Order: sequence, then structure tokens, then C-alpha cells
Amino acid sequence: MPLLAVVGARDGSAPLWREASHTWPAAGLRLEVHEVPQRGHEWLLEDAAALARVLEWLQVLGTPLSSRPGTR
Repeated sequence: MPLLAVVGARDGSAPLWREASHTWPAAGLRLEVHEVPQRGHEWLLEDAAALARVLEWLQVLGTPLSSRPGTR
């Protein structure tokens, strides 16, 4: 199950997500972490870049694997 975490860089959990962004994929789990600079534990989808990343991620997720770059 793929997971996208949108986290404020000032959020207290941000260091945990940074660590997980390396350890989870190494364990075979699909995790992508998008950090929003200068933001804390708050609603982050009002940030244009964060919202664009979520929409792009969802679009790629809806694309058949055979059509994704780097896959067969």
C-alpha cells in the first residue's frame, strides 16, 4: 500500500517522517514524504506546492503500472 505523507517541516513528527522516508522503502514499503517548509502541525493542502504534489501522486497512482516510467 503506497503512502504519501505531507508534513510541515516544523511539525514535531517531521524527524520521524524523515527517518521513515529512508527505512520504510529499504524494508520494501512504498513511502514518499513531502515536507512543507516553514509549516508545523496544521492543514497543509492550502500550500499550492503541497496540493500539487498530492494531486500528482494520486494521478500517478491511478496510472496502470505498465504505463509508469521505469516499469514494465
